[in-house]
This record gives sequence, structure tokens and C-alpha cells, in this order.
Amino acid sequence: MVSHALFSHPNFRLDTQVDVIDVLLSIAVDTVQWPDSFGWLPIHYACASGSHSEVIKALAEAYPESK
Repeated sequence: MVSHALFSHPNFRLDTQVDVIDVLLSIAVDTVQWPDSFGWLPIHYACASGSHSEVIKALAEAYPESK
């Protein structure tokens, strides 16, 4: 199973393409709902790290309550 830590790993966030996010979401979509120890969701890390807008949109669509 895909770990929430993968979505928040520093090397993963910076230039991740939306097709990579789509694959990860197809494997474990529920991980977008898991907050880390700071209460952050993967969408928070995507926004904070300046991820592509398509990545942020994919995460928001996977978990609309995170908007």
C-alpha cells in the first residue's frame, strides 16, 4: 500500500507530474484523506511546495473536502 509519507516526501513534491499523482491515486486514493502529525493533508504539501496546478486539482478532486 502507498504510504501517506510518499505524498509528503521532499523529493516527491517539487516537480511531480500529474500522471504520477494519478497513478498513486488509482492505487491508494484514501491516502489523500490522511493527515500527518501536523494535521496536513497531501494537498497542503502540494500547495506549500508550489506544485503544478494540475497536481493540486487532482488532489482536490480526489478529496473535495480538503478544499
